[in-house]
Amino acid sequence: MNTFEKIALLMLCDLHEKNKINGDIDPNIIRSAIVTGNTWAIQNQYSALFPEEVDIDVKNIVSSTLNMYRYISMSLKALPVEDADELIGKHHVVVHERSVQFPGYDGNNEGEYISVAAMFKTLNLFSEQLEIDKNSHQESCEDYENALNELDAIRAEGGDVHKMTKEQIDKLLSAAPRFWD
Repeated sequence: MNTFEKIALLMLCDLHEKNKINGDIDPNIIRSAIVTGNTWAIQNQYSALFPEEVDIDVKNIVSSTLNMYRYISMSLKALPVEDADELIGKHHVVVHERSVQFPGYDGNNEGEYISVAAMFKTLNLFSEQLEIDKNSHQESCEDYENALNELDAIRAEGGDVHKMTKEQIDKLLSAAPRFWD
């Protein structure tokens, strides 16, 4: 932090206190951190307000994964009911209003992926998903990657991902994580 930024922050602290603003940030902590040269304390105290920027590749993976579940839903709807029910039972798929539900990511080890899914929820994207930011309590990224590779293979073979065959859906769901409650 350069001298100008420090002065500007100290002036904002003064305004904050003079106007008796009750906010989430304590101007005394900011002032003390700047005056004593311990600016690391600001990040330490307010780390939840300043998370690391999410890698765009993570955003793209989550988007591709959720789109895959959308394609599976569309394809299941196009199958005869008996075939769709067979696949749903075989793969322990959770369905809500004819949309296959996304099993989620592990909250302990895949938090960045959950945060992207939560942002999609905030933006009202993938609204067919009830718990887009579900904590699966099991690491899932590798399984989603395997399922996405299966989806890419279907595309490479000229398949229509919006209307996959029973066999194609079976391959995808075999590679994808299972839904655990």
